[in-house]
Amino acid sequence: MATLQSLAIEKKKFNDLLRQIDALPKELRKGSELSVLRAGAILIRTSAKSFAARSKDSGALGKSITLIITGKTGSKTAKVGPLKGYRKLVKRTNKKTGKKYSMEAVPTNYSHLIEFGTSKTPAQPYIRPAIDATQEKVAGAMAAQLDLYLTRILAKSS
Repeated sequence: MATLQSLAIEKKKFNDLLRQIDALPKELRKGSELSVLRAGAILIRTSAKSFAARSKDSGALGKSITLIITGKTGSKTAKVGPLKGYRKLVKRTNKKTGKKYSMEAVPTNYSHLIEFGTSKTPAQPYIRPAIDATQEKVAGAMAAQLDLYLTRILAKSS
């Protein structure tokens, strides 16, 4: 299974939504968690890809960002970040000699250095701004997905 760099988000805005999901009967809760969580995580992933594209790497970081939902019913987690195992062959030019060469870019090896920076390079965050930029939309998308899910379940049972 893929391993991802992840950030857990706990905001008051989601507490009401989580309480609504917890109040559902177990058979309804099981399917709703996945679809509701995915609806919010997709927005964060899309935004993170956009922010990562602004970094000065080979473009591999933005292309490698994915989401995986893990956990059991009642405690699912969405992880958004670079996919372990993603590799991209990039062409470079040696600044001193002008010779061209190829190298393999592996985003999981350097994604944290881009997000937080180093002593020599400034941070070029892509996860935190993605979360901040989509906060309102994520809550709305998750609530809309819960409503859609419940509407479908009720229509099937009638």
